[in-house]
Amino acid sequence: MLAKWVWRYGKENDLLWRKVICSKYGEDPHGIRWSWDIGSNVSLFVKAVSSLFKEGSQSRRILDEGLKIVVGNGESVNFWFDMWCDNLALKDRFPRIFALAMKKVGAINTFGGWHEDRWIWKVQLRRRVFDWEREVRSSFYSCTNNVRIQKGVGDSVA
Repeated sequence: MLAKWVWRYGKENDLLWRKVICSKYGEDPHGIRWSWDIGSNVSLFVKAVSSLFKEGSQSRRILDEGLKIVVGNGESVNFWFDMWCDNLALKDRFPRIFALAMKKVGAINTFGGWHEDRWIWKVQLRRRVFDWEREVRSSFYSCTNNVRIQKGVGDSVA
């Protein structure tokens, strides 16, 4: 039942019940995240929902396998930590690029910009890549370029 609630939470952005939850408990600034840090003074309801997201739990595996992040404008999906590119977090799929990245936290839309109606990725690295890292960088951009960023379309889950 809680898994269905999580799915609906990610899908039904404009409905009153979701707005009430967001106004009472706040909306995650990192977007649709599978792991939340919660304080000790939260309600039993929030604790129950957040227990779904514990790393390594069976319910977490079910969520990871059953829910897919659908990127729209990239405002509510975390670039490095959410599983939006081939169902694996970019930090895990490309640890070398993540280690070199200047910016480690932010929504997808903060890692690029529009140029003449075309999305251009702008992931700044601390240094130039070595020859032996070029293939990894190429795979990284191939993965991100397979996802179409869309103006005016909100992110969701399916």
